[in-house]
Amino acid sequence: MREDHINTFFMGLKRLWLSGDHSDVTIQVQNETFLCHKAVLATMSSYFDSMFGSGMKESLTGSVVIEEMEPRTFKKAMNFIYTGEIELEVESAIALLQTSAFLQIRALQKLCETYLKPHIDTENCIHLWKVSVLNNCRIIKAAAFRHILDNFGKMSKLDDFYHLDPKEIIEIIRQENLNVASEEDLCNIIFDWLDQNKKHADHMCEFLQEVRLAFVRTEYLVKLERKPEIAKDPNCLDLINIVKDYHLLPARQHEMATKVARVRATSSLENVLVVLGGCEATKPPYTRSTSTYCYSFRQQTWFKLVSLPYDPGIEFAAVTYCNDIYITGGGMKQNSFLWYNVNRNVWSELPSLLNGRRRHACVAVTDGIYVLGGYDSDRGVGNQMLKSVEKYVISHQSWEPAGELVTPVSCFAAIYRNESIYTFGGEENSRMDTSVIQCYNVNTKTCVILTVKIPMACKLTRSCVFNDRMFLVLYDGRVIEYFEESEDSKKASCKFVARFENFQRTHFGVVEQNKGVVIIGGVIENTKPCNDFLQCDTETMECRTLGDVLFTPRLVDGCVKINIPKDHLVPLKADSAC
Repeated sequence: MREDHINTFFMGLKRLWLSGDHSDVTIQVQNETFLCHKAVLATMSSYFDSMFGSGMKESLTGSVVIEEMEPRTFKKAMNFIYTGEIELEVESAIALLQTSAFLQIRALQKLCETYLKPHIDTENCIHLWKVSVLNNCRIIKAAAFRHILDNFGKMSKLDDFYHLDPKEIIEIIRQENLNVASEEDLCNIIFDWLDQNKKHADHMCEFLQEVRLAFVRTEYLVKLERKPEIAKDPNCLDLINIVKDYHLLPARQHEMATKVARVRATSSLENVLVVLGGCEATKPPYTRSTSTYCYSFRQQTWFKLVSLPYDPGIEFAAVTYCNDIYITGGGMKQNSFLWYNVNRNVWSELPSLLNGRRRHACVAVTDGIYVLGGYDSDRGVGNQMLKSVEKYVISHQSWEPAGELVTPVSCFAAIYRNESIYTFGGEENSRMDTSVIQCYNVNTKTCVILTVKIPMACKLTRSCVFNDRMFLVLYDGRVIEYFEESEDSKKASCKFVARFENFQRTHFGVVEQNKGVVIIGGVIENTKPCNDFLQCDTETMECRTLGDVLFTPRLVDGCVKINIPKDHLVPLKADSAC
């Protein structure tokens, strides 16, 4: 009965459409006139519903004029409203998509989007993307944009690509999942586009800011710098100089938390957090391992890396240099020195430290690795804290004495900045914590104690440096930002900027992620190992718990971030023994 009713109703609507009987509105589309019915149009089209119900002149005169629309496409849309019938092919579906979006015929728009999605190809995806953006067609917008990103190399050779405007180009090249052979290729594509769109040359710097320039060769960087459109733009030159620093300062590469140094999802590299050593127990017998694990924040996945050649023991120090990892000292082998070659995916043992130690600091500089202070368990009580400094000269592959700190300390944080290494707090030979900040000059190999101090005497402090900002995290959860002495600030200072509530944590790791200070694991009040990740947003200074977690709750001896070839990564199974 109901089916008969529906069929009869639609037959009646179709008759009204074809005959124009009882029409109460005429619609002029270019040079063609259509006799329609307000009630029918308002039922299927929000555009007409609003027009006829708002008291606009069209609802009063019964006459509507639509200029920018093809009459044949409008006719197909009206036929769909009255009959539910539609025949689609790619070209007509694109036109109908625009018409249905403009007239807000949701049912027809959905049909067109569903039909077009599997028909998106290299030839039409740019046009479809632009149409869908203009008309808010979410299904096609996402699918067409995905096709552009996946096939960017082919897309960049089409005429449609050269007719994109600067904002559209930027929207494409800024994407993490842009499939481009290399960042140098991307630069070449941008320059080709600019050759065809010389009037947009003033957007050069905006384009370059979206290129991951840290991953172009230095030779190519010099070539870029000499291009006239770059050489005459101070902002472009500033950007080039920042990237030069990245290449010239391999020890500081991990501190550049900007887009130009961020690997894309489509790169052969993955940016990972590497967790080194650590144990799951706070009291003997300690459960330790030579296994090395890393975590991709982007994939939210843990991976297993090649194992250490041996366990250096607790309280070693780790540092990165040009994406390689160096481990110094440790409780089981105090003079150990291990090197992870990221390109070869191999750990190697390097020449031993001159003075064995643990609970020390390890800092990378342009030409080498420094170790400072620490604790030597082989020394007598009252003399176990060290003040000696030694340097590993990478080019000579050997260690050399490099002076002393003023005060022997262990369990402290250290930061390298402007030819100086700053040490913060620590534990002295008296077994008392200190609030002293020492400044060691790498050129003169001399050290002084600064007048400024950290807010409280404490040990087991961690540091995090990025984009010329220096942060300390104390065991009570306070986050301190350190400011060097300068012409502007005059005096060096420590400023309390944030706090992790209910923290009371030690033996945690600290890294930068998304311009925030991220805490990894650790132990609460020396009894409870943690597996959580906490973040301090360094713009808002808000602290929160992230959704990421360690593979097991644990104390963290060392953690660093590096860019690693994806083929080195072996996913860690959920049931794997850690």
